[in-house]
This record gives sequence, C-alpha cells and structure tokens, in this order.
Amino acid sequence: MSVASETPNLEPIPAVPPTPNDDVMADDEGDVSLPPHSANSRPTSANSRLSGRSRRAPNNRQSARFKRTPIQDKLLLTELVDSDNEDDVLFSQDHLSSCGSERIRHSDVTNGKDDVDGYEEEDRGANSDETELDVDIDGLLYPDRVIHDTSGRTEYLRACSREDTTPISMFLRNLREKEFVLKYRGLGSNGTKALSIPLESNTTIERLDLEGNFIDSQGAMHLANMLKENYYISELLLAENSIGKSGVKALCQVLQDNNTVLKLDLSGNCIVDEAVVMLYDMLKKNSTLKHLVLSHNEIQDSGARLFKDVLADNESLELLDLSWNRIRTQGAIWLAEGIQENIGLKYFNLSMNGMGLDGSCEMGKALKQNRSLLELDISYNRLPQEGISCIASGVQANDTLRTLKAGSNPIGEEGAMALLVAVDRNDCTALTFLDLTNIIVTGAFEEMRIRMQKEKQLQVVHGGVVGSIDTCQPVDLNDTVDSIDPMGAFRRDPMTKLKQYVQEAGLRMLDLFKQFDKDQSMTVSREEFVKGITKAKIGLNDEQIQILLNKMDKDHDGEIDFGELVYSDKEFREMQRNALKMQEKLDAKKSPH
Repeated sequence: MSVASETPNLEPIPAVPPTPNDDVMADDEGDVSLPPHSANSRPTSANSRLSGRSRRAPNNRQSARFKRTPIQDKLLLTELVDSDNEDDVLFSQDHLSSCGSERIRHSDVTNGKDDVDGYEEEDRGANSDETELDVDIDGLLYPDRVIHDTSGRTEYLRACSREDTTPISMFLRNLREKEFVLKYRGLGSNGTKALSIPLESNTTIERLDLEGNFIDSQGAMHLANMLKENYYISELLLAENSIGKSGVKALCQVLQDNNTVLKLDLSGNCIVDEAVVMLYDMLKKNSTLKHLVLSHNEIQDSGARLFKDVLADNESLELLDLSWNRIRTQGAIWLAEGIQENIGLKYFNLSMNGMGLDGSCEMGKALKQNRSLLELDISYNRLPQEGISCIASGVQANDTLRTLKAGSNPIGEEGAMALLVAVDRNDCTALTFLDLTNIIVTGAFEEMRIRMQKEKQLQVVHGGVVGSIDTCQPVDLNDTVDSIDPMGAFRRDPMTKLKQYVQEAGLRMLDLFKQFDKDQSMTVSREEFVKGITKAKIGLNDEQIQILLNKMDKDHDGEIDFGELVYSDKEFREMQRNALKMQEKLDAKKSPH
C-alpha cells in the first residue's frame, strides 16, 4: 500500500493533534507524506510525541498577557502572569504528561476559557531563563499607524479625564518650553495630580511656577512623587499654596536625595516650627539646593534655632528668605550666630520680624566676621538707634557686603548718619546700595550722600530731608525735629500717587493691574508697566516710575506678579501708619504743655 493511501486510515491521537513538523511533512508538490519512520509506527509515550513542541514552547512564568483595547485598536501590555496566584496554579508534569498535554492553567480548565481572535494570548512552557520584554506589537507590525507622543500631551489628557478636571491649554502649549508659569488659576490637588503625570517623563521644563493655586498637601505629595522620576526641573516655585506640614514633609523626603532642584520657594504655605524640623533634615543632607524662600509663614524662634545649625554647616545654600515670619529677639540672635559661622550664604532676608536691640547687636558682630554675605535685609525689624549703631560698626569692618536694607526702622536721622559715616570710613567697603526707606535724614546726610555717590558709587534711598518738601536743601546738624515733615515725604512717594489715582478712578489696585496685563499672563512686565502708567496719565515722571518698579519687583525678575502687588500694598499701608505716628509725635511735641 502506498503512503498516500495509508495516511487517511491513521488513527487520530486524542490529546495532541499532529503538527506539520512532527508527524506529517509536505513535499514541494504539496503531497502529504509521513516522516522517515514507517507509516504504522507511533511514538511510545505522550512525552515523546510532544518533544518537538516542548522545545519550542515559551516560558510561562513571568510571561506577558496581551489584550486588545478599543483605543486606537492597539495591543497594550496590561499585566504580568504571577505563578504564585491561586488562579494560576499549574498541574504537575507527571499529571500533565498522563493527560497528553504540557502545562495547563487551572483557571483555563475550570472556566473553559479559550483564546479567540487574538483578544487574549498567553505563553506557556517550561521554566527558562528568558526575561520579560515590553514589545509594542503595532509598532512592529504597523509602524506607519503608531503615533509617538513624547511630549506627554496624551498622558495629560487621559489623566485629566481620570481626575475629572479640565485640561489647561496653557500647559499643553508649553510642554516643550523650558519654563512653565501658572499663577492663581485654581489648579487644586486634582489638577496638580493630572499635571504631575506627564511631568514625570518631561525633559524640557526646567522652571515650574505654580504660585497661588491652592494645591494643598495632597498636591504637594503628587509633585514630590513626580520629582522622584523627573531630573530636569531645577526651579520649583510653590508660593501661596497652603501645603502645610504634610506637604513640606513629602517634598523634603524627596529633596534629600534630589540633586537637580536648585531653587525652592515655599513662601505663604502655613509652615510652622514643626515643619522646619523636616527642612532641617533635608538641608543637612542636600548639598545642591541654592535658594530657599520661606517668607510669609509662621516660623518662630525655635525654628530659627534650627536654621542656626543649618547655616553653620551648610555651604551650598546661597539665598535664605525668612521675611514676614514671627522671629523675635532670641531667634534673631541664633540666626546672627549662624551667619557668623557661615561661609556660603550670599543673600539673607530677615525683614518684617522683630530683631530688637540684642538681635541687631549680634548681627553687627556677624558682619565683622562673615565674608560671604552680599545682601542683608533687616528692614521693618524694630531696630532702635542703639541697635543700628552696632550694625554700623559691623559695616565699617566688612569688605564684602554690597546691599544693606535697613529702612522703616525707628533709628532716626542720627542712626542713618551713623550708617553713612561707617561706610565712608571703610576704605575697603563693597557697599553700593543703602536702603533707608521711610527714614528722615538731615541736610548734612544729604551732602555726604551726594559726595559718596561720586566717590564710591554709593546709592542711598531715604524718606526725605529735614525741612525740605520738593528739594533737598542743606540743613544744619543742630536742627531740631520741629522741621521734619513726615507726611510730606509720604505724599511724595510714587506709591502714594499711584494709590491716589486708583481711588479717584474708582478702581482697585487689582483692576489697574489687569489693565496693564495685556497678555493676560497674571504678570506685568516692566514694559507693560511703563506703558500703562503713561497711558493712564498718572503723573509720574521716569525717575518715579523706576523707583516704583524697583519697590514692587521684589524678586528682581523684571515682572510684577499678583503676590508682589499684594506685598507692595501691605508696605504702603505700613508706611502710611508710620508717617501718621511720626506726625502725631511731632504735633504732640509742638503743642504747649
């Protein structure tokens, strides 16, 4: 009998269907024939029948399960098969061999599951050393159909859908820019979570400014998780977001090992002394952070005590802003002791606290020893005249300080004169700017200021000259305070004229700010500010406009944002109160006893 006639009479093998490679071969003409062994011979065991198939079977352990999803009809890797799962229990090899099969998933047997039309496929096979591979099936089979989105746009839109939040078009437009600024837009914690997801893989944004978005502690945690994956963001500005203690903790834990973030702004975030402990731990381990802004918080003396130790040891921090906190005399003493030992800090802002006499005397000692500080702001610190004399002695011995801001302190014209004389006596001084805002000076002071401006290029800002309304006329040092006109200096201030215009026009400062903000970026550039002032015909000359710009642009970035506008308004109110108090004292002195 021929081979062709014998083949249809073969008995089928129950468990394993014949495969082309093992049991039947086809020649070039397509005729089916048996392998070289005789037609009537059969394998003696199930294992021998399956030997060829077993050699080709992939590994089942840690293999991948694929499912076809309706999104772009694309195969996505959805889960890994875990052999320890109860539903994935495998029969023993002996039992499977007796059944005429290799390894069968228990769940497939009991549930009668079957792979249909490629919707679910699972690899089965003996243990091997094969590793898991993430394969884009569509990318291999249909490369022309796959859209590669490396910007994170698709991820962001999906995240917004999951978090039920509205996508921010400005974010989508700036995904490939180096800077993303989103201020006072009500982002919230959910919006922050959606925004953090594409930022994990974003490689272009280096400066992230989310000021005033009320992201709270949850949003800060999402940003912290993002920083675990993102190594490109170097400036993180989160002012006015109420992240609290929990948010600070999450960020500090990440920043202990982060070597990318160089500037961190956490001002206006309800940070108390308990949260400063976490900042302390972070600054002890982090050696790359250069700028730390903690203004408008609730840090007190115990928090200042921790910063003393940080300043004594940390050499990388260059800017520390603790303005508008609740640090009083003892806290100021500790901070001054830290400044005395520090060798890296360049900019220190302690304005709007309460240094007092003892704190200012300790700061004077620090200025004699410190050789790294370039700018010191101690304005609005209740410094008495005796305290500013200690500061003056430190300035006279210092050769590195370039900017000293000591305005709005009750130091009088004698304290102002002491500072100017100290600068004049220091032949090695580096001081180029002295801010004595709201402090009335004498004619002798003004004469010395003009001379030193020519000789040492020193610029001085003060609250006006005794006995002068619109011009600076020389006044003898022996003149009494009877001729001081504090309200006149207040009325001449450019901010006073700006506020007067707003009131007469029936507007708010915010309304005027929005009129100047032509591109609706929630910030006003210097060009927009000058054009707005000129167009509104407020009555300020070029010099007054520049003075106003310098006062309002607190961070000197060339733009005025909403936070700086609020800060400037607070400063104006404080200046008004000080002028009224001084005027009351003068009136009381002039009145007959």
